[in-house]
Amino acid sequence: MDRILTRVEQDPRWPELMRAEYPIEDADADALVAAARRAADSASTGCLAAFTTTGQTALRLSRERPLQPTLALTTELSAARRLALAWGVETQVIAPITDAEDLAKVAVDHAVNLGLCQPGARVLILAGLPMGSPGAANILRIAHAPLRRG
Repeated sequence: MDRILTRVEQDPRWPELMRAEYPIEDADADALVAAARRAADSASTGCLAAFTTTGQTALRLSRERPLQPTLALTTELSAARRLALAWGVETQVIAPITDAEDLAKVAVDHAVNLGLCQPGARVLILAGLPMGSPGAANILRIAHAPLRRG
């Protein structure tokens, strides 16, 4: 199965075919996810991070098949378990975040600690305000992993 998947994913038309047709579930969230995937095409992007309550934001990112790994950050164990089978998604259960200013720090810390991005790389963050509201993905933020000091 791995051999077949590897061959298919190397086809130059594969990304186009993957995005060709799928139903629009939530036009705003789908547009935000598509914008994140396009922004991630930059060589300096290390990973995408999605704060998600139900797992839907991370699943939408997985469906886009970005070249970078996706970090799903959720407070819900049930969502983390569902995401375990999603393509390219690494999931972490986190404590609830109440301050939007903490989004970047939490996302970058987890991404670096898990080895999903190198110090200095960009981390694209998707989240929704108000925090913890399912279906509220409405923020795309760019953060940078700090360079390590020797």
